[in-house]
Amino acid sequence: MFAELTKRLGALLVSTEDHEREAFLASSADLADLEHRMKIVETHANPARWYASSTPHEWRT
Repeated sequence: MFAELTKRLGALLVSTEDHEREAFLASSADLADLEHRMKIVETHANPARWYASSTPHEWRT
């Protein structure tokens, strides 16, 4: 029972990090920006938390 709960919680945390990484990459302006962001993802532990936000760019003031 505990092992199953741990496995599900771990999967939830991984999917959150994956979602943040995908949002960071998806918010790139063009191909060059995407390539730059891909290099950042490869070289840093968690760059998505630095740049990504769940708020769309149009809503920010």
